[in-house]
Amino acid sequence: MFALNKHNMQSCFGALRLKREKHHNKKKEREMSMIKDKAMDFLNNGGFDLDYDEFNLPKLDDMDTILDNNVHIWEYKGMSEEEYYGIDKNEGRTD
Repeated sequence: MFALNKHNMQSCFGALRLKREKHHNKKKEREMSMIKDKAMDFLNNGGFDLDYDEFNLPKLDDMDTILDNNVHIWEYKGMSEEEYYGIDKNEGRTD
């Protein structure tokens, strides 16, 4: 028969805690995978064409609207293309 003592209780609670942590970690991994999939879908469905990349992504909630309305990254950030890329309109002019 199993005798319940302080050591056994600690072992049981420790095992339960580890099981809960493993479940939590698997859930986090699934969530991260879903976020990665959403980001890659965004980029592959038009995000790259709008100058977004893996390091410059909009908020997840904004991705569908950006694709639907063809919002370039500089517009999303509230800038002009020249401001975003640091282009000087007068560069190379001789007049």
